[in-house]
Amino acid sequence: LSDEHKRLEQDISSLKISLENKISSYEDLFQKFKKLQSDIDVSKSNLHKDYEAEFKKVKEEKQLLFDKLKNAGDELKGKMEELKGDFREEQKGLGTKLEDYKKLFINNINSFRTKVKSDSEKKLLNSVRGGITLGAK
Repeated sequence: LSDEHKRLEQDISSLKISLENKISSYEDLFQKFKKLQSDIDVSKSNLHKDYEAEFKKVKEEKQLLFDKLKNAGDELKGKMEELKGDFREEQKGLGTKLEDYKKLFINNINSFRTKVKSDSEKKLLNSVRGGITLGAK
């Protein structure tokens, strides 16, 4: 019984040592886990800060590009209005020139008609005179 008792005590002692080693191992693992959890939390916090900073930067760049685009649009709109004004002035000038050419053309046609009419009347008059002259002979 005594040998049995000693063997049991040794088994208990070795189980106790094994259990203490496992507990120590689990405590080490738990400490590593806590450290890892802390590192993850720090990384998440830093990542979140980086994300917020990057988001803010992108938002500012987007606003800057939007402002540049708006300014370019306003500038283009101004130039378009300027060109419209120039075009209207040219149209007025062309309209005036067209009216002048139209009047000149109509005057030339009327002058030509008058000349043709005058020439025809002279020929007719000369023919009539000639006929009268011939008839008188």
